[in-house]
Amino acid sequence: MPIPTAKSKPAADLSQKSVMFVGPPGCGKSSIASMFPNSIFLATEPGLDNIPCMRWEDSNGNYVIDEWDKLMIATREVVEAKRFRTLILDTVDMAYEWRREALCKKYGEEWQNDGSLGWGKGSGIIASDMRRYLMRLQALNIGVVLLSHVSRETIGKGEAAYERCVASLPEKIRIPVMATIEICMFFDVTTVQQPDGTPEAVRCLRTKPSKFWEAKDRTKPGLPPTIIIPSSDRTYGYQPLLDAWSQTHPAAAATANAAGQKPATTATK
Repeated sequence: MPIPTAKSKPAADLSQKSVMFVGPPGCGKSSIASMFPNSIFLATEPGLDNIPCMRWEDSNGNYVIDEWDKLMIATREVVEAKRFRTLILDTVDMAYEWRREALCKKYGEEWQNDGSLGWGKGSGIIASDMRRYLMRLQALNIGVVLLSHVSRETIGKGEAAYERCVASLPEKIRIPVMATIEICMFFDVTTVQQPDGTPEAVRCLRTKPSKFWEAKDRTKPGLPPTIIIPSSDRTYGYQPLLDAWSQTHPAAAATANAAGQKPATTATK
């Protein structure tokens, strides 16, 4: 392999990134993910019946993946099809549960840290497998979108204690998963002023970490800290996200136009 003579250029296509959306049930995680072009769902729990999307199904027409081995089969079939640009894991929380269940079954234990899996061995195996799974997908230049429910952890004690919203994964699993992905966005609610001056509560995406929520953006120059999703938006937040991405990544506008997507128009705050 020849020695490179110039620096590589960051990928401009958002759909080729590794992204995670975190939020409570019903906030729009699956809906916004369904808008990623040429995407397919690997669903580890129900919730797609009312969302038009491509989804993997078994030979009986069932789309809910309820075993780790079945997830591996579904992933292999999707990758070998070479038809999709983005793979959506909905949710990574249940993917973890299926890996934990398979591991305990293999070792004959009830819990991942019992018996021969004690002293953190079980959690270490699961974390390694989850991270390896995601990294292999990224190595194939397949965009990965992870969806996770939100969990609240208490920070501090007494009057100084406060709650922080994080992905609903055990900490020993969440940390390596967060280390693997490039962007983690938290679904939140904020208030904006309408043209007549009255306040309106709208959904938004938080892209930068806060003491109150976990988020991440490893891209340069990065997304704005908050992406407003107007109540008039009909893309479940995908167009405002794409607009924000195009504004901070100029090369992405050409990519979006080539893919037939709407150019950036929505302001962010």
